[in-house]
Amino acid sequence: MGWAMTWVALTTVGMCVVAFAAFRLFLAVRELAWAVERTRRRLDPKRSRLQKKIDRLWERLRDR
Repeated sequence: MGWAMTWVALTTVGMCVVAFAAFRLFLAVRELAWAVERTRRRLDPKRSRLQKKIDRLWERLRDR
């Protein structure tokens, strides 16, 4: 009976460790997603301007 209780206790502690690590991972992924979204919002206007410049350049090259 003592071994069974020890096994249950160790399993419970192990599951708590895994749950804590999973929660920290969840928080890190959420923070990363927020940072990616913020960066995308900052870069989108610049990407649009760059795409317009590239399109104008291609038009000039085709007209030659």
